[in-house]
Amino acid sequence: MAKLYFRYSAMNAGKSTALLQVAHNYEEHGRKVWIFTSALDDRYGAGAVTSRLGPQREAFTFDAALDFYCNKLGLKETRRRVDEKNRYTLVFLAPPGDEKLIEESKKAGRPGPEVELTYNWDSEDYGEARYFGHLAYEVDDIYA
Repeated sequence: MAKLYFRYSAMNAGKSTALLQVAHNYEEHGRKVWIFTSALDDRYGAGAVTSRLGPQREAFTFDAALDFYCNKLGLKETRRRVDEKNRYTLVFLAPPGDEKLIEESKKAGRPGPEVELTYNWDSEDYGEARYFGHLAYEVDDIYA
């Protein structure tokens, strides 16, 4: 059974620290944890999530994230939006068989039940206006 966790907030709200704490606690209980980040966020080294308090750990980047969600978890890409003017790509993913749910959501004027991966092409500093989120799936056996 998979579980989805999502949290977002402004800069300096403690998201990275909380993520690193949860990852540590999961591993203490014998669970496998995979963390993903943008390859362009290299303030503390490419492929790393670092709290301003100091803790750091290795993370997968966008291509690895896409590979993980599609080839390991089995999600399917439902659509992709490439915005050359604003220099980002959005990739939307959903479990196989959810196409009907997505269509029904669109007809009702709501977003579909999809995971959205965002790839910002530039390493622009968005300052306080930038919001981030963490997404996690829990599965019984990540190696299955």
